[in-house]
Amino acid sequence: MTARALEVHAPELEAEELRALEKAEVALYGAFVGDAGPKAEDSAIRAYLNAKALVARRLRPFGLVNDRFYMRGDVLLVPYIADASIVLRLRDASGLLRSSARRFAAGQIYTDALLCALAEFDGARTVDLEHRIFVVDAGAAETLHIVRIRDIVALLERVNATANRNEAVYWLRQLVARLCNLDLGAITQAKNLQPELAALGDQMSRLLDGPLARRLQMLMRILVRNLAMIVGKPNLIDRLWNDAIRLAEVEIRGSRVVTEIRRTAHHALGRRTLELTRAYLAYLDNGDTAALAKLGYERVSEADERARAQPETPRALVARIASDLERLLGTEETFGRIDEWRHNYEETLLRCESGRSLSDEVEATVEKGLRDNNRWSARHHVAELHAKACSLALPEHVTTPFVAVLEQIRAADTPTLELEAPLRQHAAALLEAARAQHAAPLLDPLERVVELYRESRYYETFRASAALRRDVQKAIARGGFAHQRRLLYHVDCLLEELGYLALRHIASGEQERAETPGAQVDVMLCIELAHRCIDNLPLDGLTSQVLLDFAAVADEPGRTVAELLDLLDAMERAYHRVRQRVTVPFERMQEKLRLDDEELRHVLANMQRYMHDLNSMVNFCNHARQALRQRAPDEVLVAHDPPPQQPEADAHQVIHLCERSRIGRHVAGAPGHRNLRGDYGGKGSGLMYISHLNIPTRHAFVLPATIPRARLHERDDEILDKMLRDNLDHLQQDVAREGRPSRFGDASDPLLLSVRGGSVFSMPGILSTVVFVGMNDTIVEALANDGPWRAYDSYRRFIDSFANAVWGVDVDGFGIVEATKKEHGVRYKRDLPWEAMRAIAERSKDILREEGYGELLERALADPMWQLQQATRAVFRSWDRPTAQRFREIKGRAHSWQTPCIVQEMAFGNHENAPVAAGMDETRASLTGVVTGTYASALGERRLRGEFKFSAAGDDLVAGVTVSRSIRDIDEMPELMPMLDTRLRHVVAKLRRLMGTDQEIELTVERGVLAVLQTRSAVTPADRHRVGFLDAGEPITRGLGVCGGAFRGLVAFDDEDLEVLRGIDLATRDDVDGVLVVLENPTPADIPTIISAHGLLTAKGGSTSHAAVAANGIEEREFFAVMSAEGLRVDHQQKIATLHDESGRELSRIRRGDVLSIDGTSGDVWLGSRALEKPHQA
Repeated sequence: MTARALEVHAPELEAEELRALEKAEVALYGAFVGDAGPKAEDSAIRAYLNAKALVARRLRPFGLVNDRFYMRGDVLLVPYIADASIVLRLRDASGLLRSSARRFAAGQIYTDALLCALAEFDGARTVDLEHRIFVVDAGAAETLHIVRIRDIVALLERVNATANRNEAVYWLRQLVARLCNLDLGAITQAKNLQPELAALGDQMSRLLDGPLARRLQMLMRILVRNLAMIVGKPNLIDRLWNDAIRLAEVEIRGSRVVTEIRRTAHHALGRRTLELTRAYLAYLDNGDTAALAKLGYERVSEADERARAQPETPRALVARIASDLERLLGTEETFGRIDEWRHNYEETLLRCESGRSLSDEVEATVEKGLRDNNRWSARHHVAELHAKACSLALPEHVTTPFVAVLEQIRAADTPTLELEAPLRQHAAALLEAARAQHAAPLLDPLERVVELYRESRYYETFRASAALRRDVQKAIARGGFAHQRRLLYHVDCLLEELGYLALRHIASGEQERAETPGAQVDVMLCIELAHRCIDNLPLDGLTSQVLLDFAAVADEPGRTVAELLDLLDAMERAYHRVRQRVTVPFERMQEKLRLDDEELRHVLANMQRYMHDLNSMVNFCNHARQALRQRAPDEVLVAHDPPPQQPEADAHQVIHLCERSRIGRHVAGAPGHRNLRGDYGGKGSGLMYISHLNIPTRHAFVLPATIPRARLHERDDEILDKMLRDNLDHLQQDVAREGRPSRFGDASDPLLLSVRGGSVFSMPGILSTVVFVGMNDTIVEALANDGPWRAYDSYRRFIDSFANAVWGVDVDGFGIVEATKKEHGVRYKRDLPWEAMRAIAERSKDILREEGYGELLERALADPMWQLQQATRAVFRSWDRPTAQRFREIKGRAHSWQTPCIVQEMAFGNHENAPVAAGMDETRASLTGVVTGTYASALGERRLRGEFKFSAAGDDLVAGVTVSRSIRDIDEMPELMPMLDTRLRHVVAKLRRLMGTDQEIELTVERGVLAVLQTRSAVTPADRHRVGFLDAGEPITRGLGVCGGAFRGLVAFDDEDLEVLRGIDLATRDDVDGVLVVLENPTPADIPTIISAHGLLTAKGGSTSHAAVAANGIEEREFFAVMSAEGLRVDHQQKIATLHDESGRELSRIRRGDVLSIDGTSGDVWLGSRALEKPHQA
């Protein structure tokens, strides 16, 4: 055990928290030490989860370390992580024996051996709850039979009883899928329906009162909507959308008119949709196309003519759509459901368990108890009144007098009418207070929203409905009387629907402006409404910090048309990723759910149509984008109500990751907040979100993009240098507070830094990065005392990155490492002796001297502060380098964004490791890794994608300099590093929940301490069918399939080749599909070349490299890539690639214009062209 720990005081718990924790521990002890069986164990786990949820509201993070505890005989060791401490509690049957606390470095990997050693608890048995809480047992995950309401009740009972969250999600998804395809008439058939409906309401309320509801808000809302349809009348919007889908995809496929009816019914519902539907209905009735022609449809299609000749079905469906549109646009159906809800809410508020109202129970108490002097009848009704009074959560001064009267009645041997007056008096006060607390704050504003809509004040309707929805969410969080949460969820859905209808009227108006000559779309109104829709997403269970960030950047004053187009494109991409977060698990679960394609389509349509705010957001983005494309790119637009500008003194505010409270205020949008992504870039804001979530990282500060926008790094050296000195001092203090008093430039305990860029939009590998800043001969010798290989590997990385960023010299391009490996007869750099690593570093310095940088190199090595200053300026300058400019031009991005600069403490993932094998000591391990995202299993669970490498630094993966055989797939992590695997899955889940989209994270582990160093939106595979080859035969080599399917490409080695091959008319050839760039080791400078081609083949690099990220990031067209092809060698200078067998014998030579066939899925490579299963779509 090498981890260092400080003994500290345990964080204090409040009385309620301590009681809940004691209850959970007693339950765990009784269930597991007492061997009480699975039901008792599940009950104990639920008690722990409830206690965890309670404590975690105030103290984050909190929970069992690795979701484990330990048993030895009749003694239990329960370890908690609480804030920044580990609390170790030992207990037996008599109670708590002792408690102690330790503090470790943030990110410490906690193993069973480490925790048991701290508590002196050797020989213990581990009880792992991770599987019980989070893993769905594939063998036990049956497909449930749901035909009647009682089946739904039984399923919800299982959900409410389970301690396994993912199991609950699995069952809830089954229920949602079934509800989407059930016949409402069949499901409500029962001999005695009312008891079943009551049981359904009870189980739904229990579910919505529990902890799952907060975590699974979107699923809860879908369930509430669908189940409300069972107990109420069908939702007219749902029927309209289903009818439109059926009309366009089943009844009349291929009709432009019907396709437009479907599109506008979903995204731009308004009077024009109704006019078009009426015109089409007239055509179906009598063949008259005059009304259609006025709406721009002068010709009908063959599909329309076939529909006219068909029986009545298409015509009846169109007629029903027209009728539903008339009702919806008049909104009477929605208002009717709101009225029904209001009546139900008021009735439920005052309904006792008997089913009678509180007033009726008071009357029954008086008439059947007091007036008849019936003691037993009085006591029966008093019990009902007492239960109701206590359930209303009213102030004590209201409840206490009423309960006192009830107690007098209950205690009386012969109740008399003397108690009638005080009973009625205090009952009236109770009723008044209940309405004032639970009804008026909700029903009065609800009436105002309806009134605004009836007055056609649609903008105000939407804003008022959103404000009321926030109040409803607060009421849901507080809780109140029985069934209140279920009713509040329902009215929230109704308010969302009413807001959607209001927005449809506004969108319809903007669409008419777009189609009217001389009229102009109100772009800034569209952007504002898109932002307001995004603000609503947390209410919908679709929180997306990514969308919030882009919308806030768009709101900033002085945005140009080009910048707004960048942001709107980014928002549309994020829209698809947020949508997929909900829909993809159902697609992956199709077989398990036993859904045919048509049933799955209904399920996905159900998901999609309930995303009202998300759909409205993307619709307004589309309106704005179409209008902006008609304007000059450099035109500046101003928002209608722009946020206040930052004072000049705060314009260049530097933020440190340790300033969690300040970051929290910015994230929450507190007064005076800054837009983190706009000012600090995607990479910098990502680090701040990591800090905000209390995810372990390394200390850092971020210089905002306002500095290079003001050209401060060029015009005022002293201001920037002072910023660096002051913030470096701050950083050193941050590090010292953790018990690691490192100093920049101090050989006795050196602090080394990374300096990185990162703009608003991801530019993988394009902007400069300098690593191990602060390194020199003296410091490397000091570091060598704790591992010379690591020390000299870090030194040569510093020289290479600094020279490249500051002087533009590619030291790595001289092939020193490859030559040294060949000299020593090893395949991997890791196998070189440390003396060879030192020689590489010295040779790197010699090359710089030979290139004319000798004096500057000596200055850099003599003055670490000068290194930091030059590295920072190099990062700012890298924005204007030709490679960066060309990248932005290819991507169609504005040049005006600029880059912030991140200065962060280095983490050493390149320490030497003990032999890598199952059971290795994770507290000693060092590695680097990239989680590229997650994917849904066949059971809907999220699993990680990615790679990691022991004894390596981050650029070994992301720079693509390493052959894939030395890189491990993340699927190996559970076997080699199980505690790290558990930690990572929770880290990724936290980031996904906040950001709203799948995340790619970069991480380093240094001697058992995890640091997450970057997060950004993961590239999700495009929804495209993968084309394969027909009888391709045996491939000549294989590599890593990175993206795409089958592809035949003309070989190019550089931009010059690309230009030549572009002159070939590929339309005249059926043996090739495009141009394939072939590279040895793709560098950031190659990325513009890569994304200009159609495919990529490389000799080195993995699926997490910058080149792979750039390839996967091409979303507007399909791209094909295979990396790390075995035996491939590329001579860039000679423009020749060769393929070799395992012995090194040359098998083939490849030149410009030759044809290679690759499969981006399997990684196979063939010489020449192969036949495709079917041609690629243009």
